[in-house]
Amino acid sequence: MSETPSQLYLDRLGWTEISVSSRSGQELCAKLQPTFEQRAHLVVRLFSAPHGNVADTASLTGALSGLARRGFRGR
Repeated sequence: MSETPSQLYLDRLGWTEISVSSRSGQELCAKLQPTFEQRAHLVVRLFSAPHGNVADTASLTGALSGLARRGFRGR
């Protein structure tokens, strides 16, 4: 199936372009083609969700020691 241009509505993001690449019954496979602004909002939304917040598992001590090691190695 050739990619068919369509639009998909995503809450808080609005209408975004998609390319439908395949269909099987009630399922379809599509590739999102967001604008630059939509992509930025999507990244913030995906990576700031409370259930997957990296701040809950990050270690400031580990991050600072890793930064210091890389600083001394020159990388």
